[in-house]
Amino acid sequence: MHDLSFVMQRIAAGDRARFFHAYFGQQGVELSRGWIFKRKTRVSLHPEEIARVKDVLHARRKGTSRARP
Repeated sequence: MHDLSFVMQRIAAGDRARFFHAYFGQQGVELSRGWIFKRKTRVSLHPEEIARVKDVLHARRKGTSRARP
């Protein structure tokens, strides 16, 4: 759960999130920030946590603040 809260904090701070699948089936999120000094952080998450992050991003894009509990 620590990784999920870290990802949510970074997204709230304005980081861009990119989802990826590793070669062996591992799923994760790549967070990137900054324009001058580009930094990327990769965080591995469970599929349920990935779905939760995607729901939050989708709700944010749609303009609603509703997300999955």
